[in-house]
Amino acid sequence: MLCCLVACTSKGEVSTPPTQALHTTQWKESATVQVSRDGPDIPEGEDPASFLQDRGAVRGVREVFNVWLTRGLLFEQKEGIVSVPRSGDFLILDQDPGVEYDASADVYSGWYAVQVRFAPRAGLEGEIIDLRGERSMAAGFDDVLIRGGQWLSGAENAFFLVARPAAGVEAPVMRMIGTGRITQVLGTLAQGRLLETNREIRVGDAVCPVRVSIRRERDQRPASRDGRKREIEEVIVEPEPLPSSPQWSAPAEPK
Repeated sequence: MLCCLVACTSKGEVSTPPTQALHTTQWKESATVQVSRDGPDIPEGEDPASFLQDRGAVRGVREVFNVWLTRGLLFEQKEGIVSVPRSGDFLILDQDPGVEYDASADVYSGWYAVQVRFAPRAGLEGEIIDLRGERSMAAGFDDVLIRGGQWLSGAENAFFLVARPAAGVEAPVMRMIGTGRITQVLGTLAQGRLLETNREIRVGDAVCPVRVSIRRERDQRPASRDGRKREIEEVIVEPEPLPSSPQWSAPAEPK
């Protein structure tokens, strides 16, 4: 298995300081990733293109989430009318994911552009109500039980961030402390798995879904100065042929 993450670009709609950044409208970040898998590593019966696209979504989202965690994302939950999302609204996949296959190495690979949007809305919020194994705290890759609203009906496989009221701030401001992904939806309850955290996750912490779109990048050849994609020439170096019979030569100096 070979997974390679490259070239993350992060560009918010409003310029923000590197830490303690407060943005109440919308956050938008993007990353470009390459994912490769050996043929035997792809589960039997799984479509390689769909499998690699999902792995690309996970790695791209984790890259964006790490940027937000590093910045110390602060936000306010905005009141407003929130329509019930449909299935697939939180995770928008490329209908033609495609995949490159190297038959000589039995390796599948693909490039993906992943964009993550987060618009704080009071109606799109859940709460962690239980931790796996009766723990009092959780961290990365632990399972959590989430209680939410009707929006959970369209949140299968959606990504989310975990937040907690920021200490020492008078306004009702939330601080991002972790990330995760919903693995199963049960009505207004859902099971999720944490990805990264920078603090211990506890019962009562808020869960806020994000919207993710992933698009296949079909051509990643390096561009020339005029912006056109360069064709990479194949150069083959032939070894020098060995002599057909050993050649004897006298030593340069007498012994």
